[in-house]
Amino acid sequence: MKVSGLDVHKDSIFCAIYDGKSYSEVKEYDSTTNSGGIKLCLTYPFITASGLNSTFIFTKSF
Repeated sequence: MKVSGLDVHKDSIFCAIYDGKSYSEVKEYDSTTNSGGIKLCLTYPFITASGLNSTFIFTKSF
């Protein structure tokens, strides 16, 4: 079983894949462009689950 983990920030997204024995290297992708890296991380062969970690601060102007 392979799983992917994503850590989302304002300007970048970090991704790692775990195959049950070891982690892949952590790869960083730009979140402000269509780099295609996230698609690769989520559609990597035999990925059965993905986890996401993100912290957002929402502000609303009145």
